[in-house]
Amino acid sequence: MKKLLLLLIPVLLLAVFFFLTDKKKKEISPASSAAVDNGITYLNSADGIKYVGSDNCLPCHKSTHNTFSHSEMGRSMELLTEENIIEDYSGLTAVYDSELNFYYEMLKTDSGFYQREFRLNPQGKVYHERKMKADFTIGSGSNLRMYFHDEDGMFYQLPLTWYTNKKKWDLSPGYRNHKNLRFSRFATRKCITCHNAYLTELKSAVDRYAKPYRFGVDCERCHGPGELHIKEMNDEFKPAANQRTIVNPAKLSTERQLSICMQCHAQGKAWAMQDEEGWFDFKPARLLSSNRSIYYPERTNKNAIEVGESPYRLKLSRCFTESGGELTCITCHNPHRSIKTFSVSHYYNEKCLNCHKAENLPLKENGEKHFAVDNCISCHMNKTGTENTLHGVPLTDHWIRKDAYKDEIDWSSLLADPQTLPAVQLIADVDADDDKKDIRKGIAYIEFYNEYDNKPVYLDSALFYLNSKKEKDAQTYFYTAEVFLLKNKIEEALSAYKHAAELNKNYYQAFYKIAEIYRMKNENSTAIDYYNKALALKPQEPSYIEGIAYVYTNLGDYTKAVELFEKALKIDGQNAYSLFTLGTIYAVYFNQPENSIKYFKQASVIDPDLENVFLNLGNAYTLTGDFESAELAYKKELYSNPNSVNAKINLARLYKSLGRNKEADKLLGSINSDK
Repeated sequence: MKKLLLLLIPVLLLAVFFFLTDKKKKEISPASSAAVDNGITYLNSADGIKYVGSDNCLPCHKSTHNTFSHSEMGRSMELLTEENIIEDYSGLTAVYDSELNFYYEMLKTDSGFYQREFRLNPQGKVYHERKMKADFTIGSGSNLRMYFHDEDGMFYQLPLTWYTNKKKWDLSPGYRNHKNLRFSRFATRKCITCHNAYLTELKSAVDRYAKPYRFGVDCERCHGPGELHIKEMNDEFKPAANQRTIVNPAKLSTERQLSICMQCHAQGKAWAMQDEEGWFDFKPARLLSSNRSIYYPERTNKNAIEVGESPYRLKLSRCFTESGGELTCITCHNPHRSIKTFSVSHYYNEKCLNCHKAENLPLKENGEKHFAVDNCISCHMNKTGTENTLHGVPLTDHWIRKDAYKDEIDWSSLLADPQTLPAVQLIADVDADDDKKDIRKGIAYIEFYNEYDNKPVYLDSALFYLNSKKEKDAQTYFYTAEVFLLKNKIEEALSAYKHAAELNKNYYQAFYKIAEIYRMKNENSTAIDYYNKALALKPQEPSYIEGIAYVYTNLGDYTKAVELFEKALKIDGQNAYSLFTLGTIYAVYFNQPENSIKYFKQASVIDPDLENVFLNLGNAYTLTGDFESAELAYKKELYSNPNSVNAKINLARLYKSLGRNKEADKLLGSINSDK
């Protein structure tokens, strides 16, 4: 027994903290992963401390909780209900995307809220229609609200956004100019980490979240996980004098205080994570650089103000650089209150006057004195207004400077074709000084290439930094492979992905990419092996399941392929090509056109531009003897693709079989005239 006790002692010493069964107060031992700032150890910043949700803060912080729940951050993401409507549903006019020929409208019905997409044929009648339910919103509505559909834990963005300042519906930010992603854009972890409380990720899939969801940026995003603080308040233990169980941002040093705000308000042009799986790992009191690196172009355009640049621009200001660390975000902003609860100009003017007494300021350019009633912001912080804006969001430039109002807002560099602009160098605004700095910079160049500007020079820069170390880890090999793949150097990419997978046996992304390459090379058995390795790590990831289903289709094992496609579609039914492939299998290989129809119909609703989707639907109807539906399907193919020879021939054949020879001859004649 004595020997057993001796063995247990070291285990207890390794614990972060422990509680006595009689709940007597007990000091907490500092954890190695807890942040220390100004001599204070913030125990709730340690790994493994649990989030408890804002509702548990309410009993002791009722007033603050109530004001924050109505603030812009508190309503950053919420369920869409009758009670929180801010939009105008009267006199709805459909929004038209002339580039892709789609109309959109938002519908409020007895069963909920939906966004409807439709197309009109030459006679003005609807021939394509798709509806998707809007389950919740992102955006408080002070500037805009975007809408998302919950597909088994994956959040799909809908095409329409409500622009509050313009009081109108329009395509969502980034959806114009051939970029309408329709219903296929989903909220990645990068999206969620800035727009909401941390969610619980499903371990079995990628970018899917487990219920119950927590909505809105909450108390713990700025104050840290509340588990220990609640235990302290319940008198279950007493921290040491130099320990805290909750973070008060105002007590932190400047850089750590700014890190809290910058976790969401420093968007940059590229990110690189210290841990690829660490999107929900940042905790207040830590440095943001311990979680991610954020990069901006070397040249700063003072005339182009972008969303997500406020801290970066603030740090360019003399007010910041000469404040000795005194000026931070919360010097001027009260995150617990909505901006609608105070007079903006008066409130912020008072903040300026705390440091800059009007009577001590030099004369204005026109020779007049400064007065306390002057609006400081109107001169020293440029504003876009509601019309001169990229996304309908009025912005205030946080680069505080003399005569800022004289600089006209100019987004030409952002709207121009990137290929016409000179290449830029990326500079880290947030970064850790460690031996992986160059690796992260290489990753940043890949992201910049993918998101903003696909000049080959950025891939060359990425390779330069990724090759900076002779000894490469799994992450470095993986992103080296990504560059090779973008350069269409398939064998080099395959080799690098394999190195990544060998060094990290849990690198599911690497296994998946290897499988995709082998499928492309028609090396089917090897592809199956690697898909199975990826699936062993993420067994409910539909894209992995679909990948292996395509391999079995290529092998002619259609029964197995159908089983896998059906399994994937039960998780996520939004893949039009998988539905199209299922329809083809039933129609062609199983000779069951009657069973193929539902798959072709679903595929055509999800993507009416999918090649031959209406054509195959028409063929299936023809084979089942439903000639009226077949005619309509062939016509839909011709609405979307007027030059489809196969659609004209098949429709002409149908007309011939029905004795409608003149219509058939006209169609066949149009084929010759097209030539």
